[in-house]
Amino acid sequence: MFKGKTRAVFVDKREYGGALWEQIENAFQFVLRNIHLGARLEGLYRQDIYELPPDSIRELIINAVMNCSFLQNSHIQVAVYDDRLEITSPGGLMPGVTLERMKEGYSKIRNRALAHAFSYMNLIEAWGSGIPKLMKAMEDYGLREPEFVEMGIAFRVNLYRSQGDTKTNQATNQGSQKTN
Repeated sequence: MFKGKTRAVFVDKREYGGALWEQIENAFQFVLRNIHLGARLEGLYRQDIYELPPDSIRELIINAVMNCSFLQNSHIQVAVYDDRLEITSPGGLMPGVTLERMKEGYSKIRNRALAHAFSYMNLIEAWGSGIPKLMKAMEDYGLREPEFVEMGIAFRVNLYRSQGDTKTNQATNQGSQKTN
């Protein structure tokens, strides 16, 4: 986690080891602890709402693992900034995969054995559906479209946090109001 919009000042740094599913869960929980949590009232009940869609965060972390090039001497990075969540996976896009095709649901998995194991563990349900779902979730949250950055030796996805009047901010503010 960084203070501001650059990597100049660390606020918190964690490295996770162990089983891959534990690393995924630890990274996911780290993000949830470091983004804003609001609430809205649903009838008599309060519903917690994170500023970014949790299912999308989980999906992106899992995708980063399934598509990581373990041949590189690099690690998956999950970074929280004041304005965004940044998930970077070593290896870049697979041959034949373009940003446009990916947004339409095209998928090519680098580590098929991991994908089969994650499917068996119910961590993923269908290959290729994650990015379209991510884009829809960000739209539903009233946030800007995710930014996909092909870096040649790595691939990065940026989810921009709410910076003004969004549905998430409105829901958060409604949840904090007192009721009589």
